[in-house]
Amino acid sequence: MPAEVQNEKTARLDRRAAHERLSTGALARWARACATHPWRVVLAWVGLVALFIALVVTIGGSLRDKFEIPGSDTQKATDLIESEFASEQGGVLNLVFAAPPGQRLDTPARKAAIERAVAKLKTREFKPTKDKAGIESVGNPFSADTFADDRRIAYAEAQFDRVIYDKDRDAVVAVEDAVRKSVEPAGVTAEFNGDAEFPPIEQGTQELLGLLAAVIVLLVVFRTFVAAAMPILLAITAVAGAFLLLFILAGLTDINTITPLLVSMIGLGVGIDYSLFIVTRFRQLLHEGLSPRDAAAEAGASAGRAVLFAGLTVAISVTGLAFFGLDFVTKLGIGASLGVLTTVLIANSLLIAVLAKIGHRIDRLKVPFLRQVDEAEAARERTLVAGWGRFVTRNARVVFPVLLLVGLALAATAGLVRLGASDQGTQPKKQTARRAYDLLAEGFGPGFNGPIPIVVDVNGDRQAPQRIYDRVRGLDGVASVRKPQLNDEKTVGIVFVTPKSAPQDEATDKLVDRLRNDVVPVATEGGDAVAYVSGLTAAFKDIAERIIGGDHDHPVGVHRVRRAHARGAGGTPAEPDRARPHRADRDVRAANRVRDPLRALDGLHGLLDEPHPGGARTRARDA
Repeated sequence: MPAEVQNEKTARLDRRAAHERLSTGALARWARACATHPWRVVLAWVGLVALFIALVVTIGGSLRDKFEIPGSDTQKATDLIESEFASEQGGVLNLVFAAPPGQRLDTPARKAAIERAVAKLKTREFKPTKDKAGIESVGNPFSADTFADDRRIAYAEAQFDRVIYDKDRDAVVAVEDAVRKSVEPAGVTAEFNGDAEFPPIEQGTQELLGLLAAVIVLLVVFRTFVAAAMPILLAITAVAGAFLLLFILAGLTDINTITPLLVSMIGLGVGIDYSLFIVTRFRQLLHEGLSPRDAAAEAGASAGRAVLFAGLTVAISVTGLAFFGLDFVTKLGIGASLGVLTTVLIANSLLIAVLAKIGHRIDRLKVPFLRQVDEAEAARERTLVAGWGRFVTRNARVVFPVLLLVGLALAATAGLVRLGASDQGTQPKKQTARRAYDLLAEGFGPGFNGPIPIVVDVNGDRQAPQRIYDRVRGLDGVASVRKPQLNDEKTVGIVFVTPKSAPQDEATDKLVDRLRNDVVPVATEGGDAVAYVSGLTAAFKDIAERIIGGDHDHPVGVHRVRRAHARGAGGTPAEPDRARPHRADRDVRAANRVRDPLRALDGLHGLLDEPHPGGARTRARDA
């Protein structure tokens, strides 16, 4: 027995000597400094957080959605419209009305209720003010263009005076509540979509569920509440720090509102993962007899190296999103890297200091009904994980090729993925935008929710829009096509194509390809006109091609937008918008149908906030 005790003591001393030999270098010295002076580290982080908060208050900004696809047909169409039409109109809220299944919407009672709702929106109560978004106009839901053939479903466009952001949400909700209150007593269902209808991004529920799952796993692994709480607290602290840095950055550049979702998702994941490395190593060293200070220093020097390497690898890879050339994707990568780097810094400083102070108290508050795990090295050698490790190392020549083939087979499934549009048809049915989407698809066809506008820079070839219209008519997959709509100067035309399929369907993808590669090039051949196929599906295709590194210059797309910016009617320099008061509002409303795909994609909110051109086709000038 004394011999066994002596052997165990000798082995423990040998392991400690091995730890000391490994704990060399700058990182080891830094970890030992954090463990030796824990209160200095804690106070330093408190000071940094105070500094970050002060910077957020002084130079920080709010999140703002900005979506561009440089060099794409969608972007070229948007740029052309913005250069050739008057200033941008506000957001559009589609009011979608439906009678019960099998019944008509135009009964006297229901029609009167809808007309009262529309009339109410035109009253002073909903007029815009300096500080409040308001309604400028409301369309007629019973016109030939907005009333479905089965007479059960209709819609009207409510035009706001400004683009709707989160701060204007109350004004949108007030409109929706007023409409519902007016029509529901008559048995009419009212739902809403459009670029004005996007509920604020909800954060909290999914993060809490993720944290709850992590707590359960950590309690099973550590069997003590204190040890399980350490990774959770570090992850929350890291995400909070990353959010402060994100809002400081928002004061210097545009950061999309979707970025915090990615930051919290990645920050919580890596925060729990990385701290788990260090906490696990710290407890093992404590149980081997090291003092809390030495155990914390050794854990930081050994497991901290893995955290540093893993964190920098992830940060570099997500920052590589910048190479796609899409600004909003670049900002997502920057936000994610902030979350990762903040986690790495806190894990390799604050966590080490806290562990040194907690010491053996990390094993307090045992989880009841769970057998405690022996953390001694001899006990760890008897675990299932250790047995699996020995099996893999003994049979590496067999295990490696098998796992390599399995990994390649799983990776090959990525080739089956089709990158494309995710629209409001994929949103939860509890959202009014999804219910409005379904009603419009039922009443007007699945392609109604995603028209494909073809924007034509005439360049003196005034018959080009008509030739495009003629070639699109009768094309396979096209439900309908509207006659060309021109601005007052007849320098830009828009041909709206309604597909038979929904925006996210593969058939719509193929239709966009045919329009870009076959139909439009032939229609513009021999002239100076340039046409750009736009719309939500086209925008997603442009993003997909950018991601997979495809060619973005379509046969249609000789980029002449710069000339359009400098050209007014008759080839003269463009006059300021204030010098063109005769430009009809109907022209701008038609043009906004081209802007809507990018506006709908801003922040990746409800990915189909694109109203149908039905309302615009009665407002814009038909060629």
